[in-house]
Amino acid sequence: MRKLRLALMCLLLISVVLGCSQPGSSTPSPSVPTVYAAGFSDNSSGVDVPGYWKDGTWNGLTPLSATEKSDVYSLVVSGNDVYAGGQSTNSSGVSVPGYWKDGIWNGLTPLSATQSSFVQSLVVSGSDVYAAGYSTNSSGVEVPGYWKDGTWNGLTSLGGTFSGVQSLVVSGNDVYAGGASTNSSGVEVPGYWKDGTWNGLTPLDTTKGAQVTSLVVQ
Repeated sequence: MRKLRLALMCLLLISVVLGCSQPGSSTPSPSVPTVYAAGFSDNSSGVDVPGYWKDGTWNGLTPLSATEKSDVYSLVVSGNDVYAGGQSTNSSGVSVPGYWKDGIWNGLTPLSATQSSFVQSLVVSGSDVYAAGYSTNSSGVEVPGYWKDGTWNGLTSLGGTFSGVQSLVVSGNDVYAGGASTNSSGVEVPGYWKDGTWNGLTPLDTTKGAQVTSLVVQ
């Protein structure tokens, strides 16, 4: 039995040595990550052109009007698809909320077609696309909320004329929307909505404005 064990150990050692010395074998090189950077770039006429850089190469996106500014505020890469959320200003000077998917514009229906609305955060969860920000109603009040697969979901504000979502997180069945809501005194209060319920956060000075611009749920 002892001789058999020694023979097996020698055979294993020979296999390891041969495996290490095989020609062409080498340690695999680490993968190089792909870097996307989205936003806008002014053209020679000073117009904001929406797009993103992929590993330093610019990819411009087609706006609603070539003479009006458009911007990307949030980028999501899901599988082979690239989603770029933001706004595109139409020929009437109104900012239309929406996102580009693989370069194709998908406009979202705002509360008022004559008032500007923005997508400021984008989340892709499975087959669902969440686009959060604000939509201005016909009275000029900026209403916080998000579009889920194109359907608007408004969030309750504190009563001021400005409220908006800056960052959106979808965790399981819960939707967290971070941003700010202006109160009746005109002060921006920081906080987040969880499934539509407002959670205000205490600022350094309650008479001064504050915002949540990024949100993480662990």
